[in-house]
Amino acid sequence: MIQEINKAKRRFAQICLGGLLLMYPHLEVYAQDGSDGAGVSKIETVDSKTLDAYRSYRAAAARYKSEMNSYRIDLRRSLMTDYQNRLSSVDNAYADRISSLRAEESSMRRDVIERMEAYLARYGETHPSSADILYRLARLHYERADEEFLADTEGTTEFPDFSVSLNYLAKLERNFPEYDQMDGALYLKGYCLSQMGRSEESRDAFMALIERYPNSTRRAEVLTRIGEYYFSRSQDAILGLGGEIMWDEALKYYSEAVSLGADTSVYDRALYRKAWTEYYTEDYDSMIHDFID
Repeated sequence: MIQEINKAKRRFAQICLGGLLLMYPHLEVYAQDGSDGAGVSKIETVDSKTLDAYRSYRAAAARYKSEMNSYRIDLRRSLMTDYQNRLSSVDNAYADRISSLRAEESSMRRDVIERMEAYLARYGETHPSSADILYRLARLHYERADEEFLADTEGTTEFPDFSVSLNYLAKLERNFPEYDQMDGALYLKGYCLSQMGRSEESRDAFMALIERYPNSTRRAEVLTRIGEYYFSRSQDAILGLGGEIMWDEALKYYSEAVSLGADTSVYDRALYRKAWTEYYTEDYDSMIHDFID
């Protein structure tokens, strides 16, 4: 009887997830149902054939993850190219003007960077006015590096290189720890690290942000990004790609992000991931209550 009830709850949970996906079709679904019911694939080695099969599975899972990373990068470039093409096709008469303005923007960015770096060379990185300069340089170098990465249609690099931005952010944090825009600096640091594939360092930067600035306007998004780190680690563990099961940590941060209210920009995504986490841990009652409430 209990087993039948659990099956019914599981089925209803699947329906709820499907309903949420219909409500928010833009959500990206990474989680797939394929566990043993407890959220963890348990493989018992009984003979060499089974062991070989398991090793083949892990190798295939590793290839799949690598291919998915490449796919996301290619998709990002493809979408950006398509976006630029659509902008150009709106009115071909403005194509030359648009190109000219973009070139002018890049030129102005280079000029501002040169002037600001000259200011630091003259007055030093600890001058009271240098805090704003360091932060602005970090943002400008981020824009330039991102532009260069997206322009690399040959795909010669797997990740963008935001090392110059990170260097300026480190100087800002070291010389001006009480800077009035430090929450923005920490967010930029965490985001740059995540885009470079340095997920643990990114999590640490985001953790520092919410600990030091509990009332930051970025709190909901940062909580969701931390939840994503633990969600991804748990999925890697299931696939045998390292990591460890950390669903409780993922649920903790998703839940707090959801608790900040439906008016936050990441509410729908945080709620969806929270539901997936509860589904993986077979906490169907809590998952169903999310929808009822």
